[in-house]
Amino acid sequence: GQIADEGFDQLQFNLVADGDKIRLDQAFAKKYKSRLNLSGYIDTTQKDPQCVLQMNAKPLHIDELDHVIRLAPHLTGQAWIEGKVTGPIEFPEVSFNFSAKQVSFENIEYPGSQGFVSIDRKNFRFNGQLLGRQVQSDLVWPWNENDPYSLRLQVRDLNPLMLLPLISIPQPTTEFYSRINADVDLKSNHRSLKNSEGSVRISDFMLQRGAFYLKLYRPSTLVFKNGLTQMDPIDLKGETNSVQVNLVSSNGRGETKMSFAGDIQLRLFQFLVPFAQSVSGRLQIDSQVLFRENDFELLGDGEITDGVVGLKSFPQPIENINTPIEFSKSKILLNDLTAQLGPHEISGQGQIDIKGPKNIAVNVQASAEQIEITFPEKITTAGKADLVFFGNWLPYTLKVNYKVARGL
Repeated sequence: GQIADEGFDQLQFNLVADGDKIRLDQAFAKKYKSRLNLSGYIDTTQKDPQCVLQMNAKPLHIDELDHVIRLAPHLTGQAWIEGKVTGPIEFPEVSFNFSAKQVSFENIEYPGSQGFVSIDRKNFRFNGQLLGRQVQSDLVWPWNENDPYSLRLQVRDLNPLMLLPLISIPQPTTEFYSRINADVDLKSNHRSLKNSEGSVRISDFMLQRGAFYLKLYRPSTLVFKNGLTQMDPIDLKGETNSVQVNLVSSNGRGETKMSFAGDIQLRLFQFLVPFAQSVSGRLQIDSQVLFRENDFELLGDGEITDGVVGLKSFPQPIENINTPIEFSKSKILLNDLTAQLGPHEISGQGQIDIKGPKNIAVNVQASAEQIEITFPEKITTAGKADLVFFGNWLPYTLKVNYKVARGL
């Protein structure tokens, strides 16, 4: 059977009615390892029958829940739940305390979480601690975009790299280290960031890989009054890296312009390219982003110089990667990409089109004529190589077509 689009292997409801109430006796919904117990009664003396029910699950196996499987099919763990179902039978309020333990995603284990959840016809409410005590949240999120929301968040010594599997990027090796501390206090009469009031304060941030690092130079506060109106520069510095984000203008009518300038070693961000054995080179950008109510526009330019990408299971690295970068509306253009594969030249072009959340289309193509590759050992072939880096969201795909003309 099903309850609220959640399938169960077994549903049992023993009902006893006395004219005023319908009592539930030994009622439960069961899955393979999980069991949700219900008790209490439904008051039928009112025009709209009222639920007065208690529920518990000890435990509920997260990987058995249909709603979870649809959103995060590789999430596992156990949740202990104790709560109640109250209010009109047509639109009841479900509220419960929970404790989640042994949670893992893509074989990465996460600290336990606990808190209080309330779901009714108007809002989703959450108050609790996530990932141990690293994130504390108090959230009221309406189903209707015209209703008010509020969010208070405390982030303490959180390693954001541990969340990368949630966007399909493998968690980096232990040579990478990151840390963030922040406080968020936002609210609005409408469910929209552009109408928000409050502040976001980033007090600490660091990303490090060996001798390469970026660290927040001083705390930054973002102030919102019917949208972002004031911001301390976000200034990240390292010995050979720098990133600065500034608020250029905000007109109070839904348009905000921000500038982004950076000079960074690509080695620090290799975790964003999981198919690569190694990544190095330099990225320099000087750009602006104009945020409007329903879209945005990119402006500016940059370049990649002295890039090197070593591919897993490929015998030779792609070296001396250089390309100018142009930011134009929603696109990032790479119009003159050059590189070398051994002594052979590679040329290409491509673009990155930012279409929306989880919809960033990448299409970069390059080719090399008359190259020679020795792979496996003592076997040399010559031919043409075509490389395509493509996809609409993470993880992106790198495809290499090697057309052999001759071999020895």
